[in-house]
This record gives sequence, structure tokens and C-alpha cells, in this order.
Amino acid sequence: MIHKPTTITRPVSLALCLWLALLLLPLHTSLAKLEVPSFFGDHMVLQREAPIKLWGKGDNGTTITVRLENQNAQTTVKNGHWQLELPPMKAGGPYPMKISDGTTTLTFSDVQVGEVILLAGQSNARWQISRTADAPARIAMARAGSGTIRQFCHDYRAASQPQFDVLNGKWIANDPQQVGLFSLLGYYYAQALQRNNPNVPIGIIEVAVGGTRVKSWFTPRMLAEHPSAHEVLVRYQEAIPAERQKYDNLLKQYNASAEAAKAAGKPTPAKPSAIKYGPLDENHPQRPGGYYNGRVAPFRGLSARAVIWYQGESDAAVNLPPSDREHYAEQLEAMISAWRQDWDNDSLPFMVVQLPSFQSTSFNYVPIRAAQAEAVEALKNAGLVVTLDTGNPDDIHPYGKQVVAERLADMTQGIITGSRWEQQSPNLIKADRQGRVVLLEFSCPGDSVLRNASASVELLLEMIRGKQQQALPLSGFELVDAEGHAHPVSAQLLGSNKVRLWSEEVSEPVRVNYLQADNVLSTISLYNSEGYPVGPFSVDLTR
Repeated sequence: MIHKPTTITRPVSLALCLWLALLLLPLHTSLAKLEVPSFFGDHMVLQREAPIKLWGKGDNGTTITVRLENQNAQTTVKNGHWQLELPPMKAGGPYPMKISDGTTTLTFSDVQVGEVILLAGQSNARWQISRTADAPARIAMARAGSGTIRQFCHDYRAASQPQFDVLNGKWIANDPQQVGLFSLLGYYYAQALQRNNPNVPIGIIEVAVGGTRVKSWFTPRMLAEHPSAHEVLVRYQEAIPAERQKYDNLLKQYNASAEAAKAAGKPTPAKPSAIKYGPLDENHPQRPGGYYNGRVAPFRGLSARAVIWYQGESDAAVNLPPSDREHYAEQLEAMISAWRQDWDNDSLPFMVVQLPSFQSTSFNYVPIRAAQAEAVEALKNAGLVVTLDTGNPDDIHPYGKQVVAERLADMTQGIITGSRWEQQSPNLIKADRQGRVVLLEFSCPGDSVLRNASASVELLLEMIRGKQQQALPLSGFELVDAEGHAHPVSAQLLGSNKVRLWSEEVSEPVRVNYLQADNVLSTISLYNSEGYPVGPFSVDLTR
């Protein structure tokens, strides 16, 4: 006789049900977690007199409530994300801010409303106070400064896609232990801007990365649609397999040398830069657009007064293909337009710092300076800050950034007040050849007039303050003959906005040059009465 197995049904215990519910609970709550980017945090600065945009993540259908001072706003989470706006506020603070989904409340303290500036580019934009030669003195100066100057700092990150947040981001606010992290240029700039706007908090969002070329800052749409930018991305992706093999070989060699050093009781050698950042891939620091995705994209849409762009040194390297420099102007112009598109703000002001004086056989600044000027001229709401009378011939990272900061702050003040700000220095508007004589005509902003001066800060300040000065010679000009030979010239100021040039060695000049060298500290001579230098130019006189 065969017995069939008996199925015994037992009631599931209440304890087991509760255990299963608790086991599944984290899966649900992880979806419901309220999250905001790290730049919405303690000590943050929000842009005054503009809609205050905030965003984050949450559980679908959840109501998000934001309260800042006496302002309130609500929205609903859709597709895991939410975004809302608070009405514009005047400068002020400190305020508390609360963001709640009804279950979780995020509370932020010491929130300020003032001026928000994005500081972008490469190492001269980022260069920290702590890395300067007289760091202790500068840190002491910064500690004694305004507690309403803030900087948002975050770690380097390159990515193949735009990120929701930056890496390890935090606001610093004159903390004695952290003030050395401030950008030297950013801090000088904030101090200068605050002198014209007393009691207005200044927030610098620093997004620069040393050694980067302009291609690191292309947006995804630009890489897909702009011809030369797309070509850069294709070349990079095609190079990945061969570069990966090269990396593997170098890593193998390094590991062998490290093992040999260990066996011999010697220190482990430092990793060469070729393997320091890992193999070439879609998230490598050299990927076109990589640093935009990781360092800039998280801020898209944030209300800001302007962007400072201080970059171009790496694109001036002489070991790059000439075609790369030839595309710099169009790529910078397209990049600025692409950032504005991502910010949904076609008039977002950009202040471009033209490269200062520097001398090295490894770099050629002249064509990049011309490209910077060309890009700015092609755009609305963009201004060029001429800095050839600053810099250090022997150091690509000059510490003397006060003059640059002052000029940037003056330009920003024009943006704030709504006055014409795009042109700061005199611009050449006409070059007329009359036999061996060339007459140059300039447009001078406002009521300023041309003056002959020098790169001496003391003399510039005296001139700006109206002190009578001994006439200085006009230098830095060249006239080029039909054979392409450049000749020194005699130069004379005429009236308020003209310069007369001639050379006994050139009967019929075909081109006029001004400051066509990397280091022009000893030859720059033409300013306006407000202390802004005329930028470099090279003009064909036969057209």
C-alpha cells in the first residue's frame, strides 16, 4: 500500500509577517529619500533679485515644501525629481532654510542672499591662497575679511554624463581652518566687489580644474552637434583601445619597478602621470566634456550673476596640432552659448580673462589671446578683461592677481547696475594707411580718453587718480613691410582717441601689430584714463 504524502498547511505567524515587512521596508524608504545637491547647504549664498531655484530627488507623488525666511513654496515629486522657485529676495541673511517631504526635513543654517558667481577655467582661476608664496600673510588677510564672503568647494570629477551632484561639496565661510582653500583670484574679486556693494554677501562657486583644455568643458549637446567639438570626441573614443594597451604596458613596467624597489628596501616610486588617473575610458579626466559633466552640470539652472572664464593656457601649448588652436575661437564661442542653453538663460553674462604676460618656449599665447577676443566680440553679454600688464614671465601661476580681480569686479558692477559693461578697454575701430603713416582710431568706453602709461601698478593708480605724470613713450607697435619683416615705429598720441605711427624703414606698411608677443610687460604702453589697457591686435592694412 502506497501512502501519498500529506500536505500540511500551517498558519503564517504574525512575527514572520512583521519580519518580512521590515526586510522590505528599506527597499521602499530608499526610493522615498529626500535628497538635494550639496550646494544647497549650510552657509550657502543664493542670488539676490532673481528667482531662487531649488531642486532635488524624492518619492513620486510626495509634496515638497520649502521655507526660506518668510518665503514658502510647494511642488510634487514627478519621476523621482522635483523643482520649484521662490520669489526673488533682496540681499540679506543669515536665514534658516527648511526643505521637507512630510517625513524628512532638511534644515540649513546661515543662508545668505547676495551675489553668486561661477569661477571657471583652469589653475589660475582655482589657485588657492594656501599655495601662494606668502600664504600665511594672505590667510591672515582673509581671516580678517568679511564673514559674508563664501566659496563652494568640491573635488575633481570627470564623467561621461551630467551628474546630479558634485563630489564632496561644501561651502566655506572664512573658517580659520579652511580659508586657505579659497581661490586667490576669487577672494580678491569678492573683496573688490563687496567694496562697491557693502553688506552684500558674495558666493564664489569654483568649478575650475588645472591643466584642462577648452574641450573638457563642452556640453553633451555641443559634443553631439558642433562639428569640430564632435570630431574631438570621436578622436578621443577611437584612441581608447590603443591607449588602454599603452596603459597596461606602462602599469606592468611600473609594478615591476615598484616590486624591485620594495625588494631592495627602497621607497616605492611615484606613479607616472600616464597611469595616475587610470586607463583612458568614458569617465577619464581627459574625456571631452568630462569635467563639464562632473563639475559644472550639477549647477545648471542655478541663478547666478555671471560666469568668470579664466582658461586658455593649456590650449596655447606648442606641442598641440595647429588646427586645435585654429578652432579655439569658434569652440569658446559655442561653449559659452551651450552653457547658456543649459542654464536656459541666453543672456547669462560671461567675463573672459585674456591671458596675461608669460614667457616660455612651451607655449604660444598670442593666437589664444586673439581667439579669446574674437569669441567675445561675436557674442552678446560677454566681456573681455585685458590682463597683459599683469602676470609673471617666469611663472605660469602669477600670484599678483589683484589687478585682474579689480577689473573683473568693475565689470561685474556694470552688470549689476545695468550699465554698458561689455567693453572695458579701448578697442581699435579703424586703421587708415596714408603712405608710410598709419592712423589708428579707438573707441573709449564712457568719458575715458587714451593715455600712454606702463604696467607699473603705482603709475596706473596715479594716472587713474588724475595725478600729472611725465609723458612715457608709446611702445609695443610694429609696422610690417611687404616682405613680412616687422619694424619698430615712432608713435604719437593725437587727441583723445587716435595714435599716429610711422617708420622711416617702411615706405608702405601692409600690417600693423601691437603687443604680438607672449610677454609684453616692458612694452605695453597704451591705456585709457581709467587704467584699462588696450588689448593686442594685428591688422591687415591692405584690405
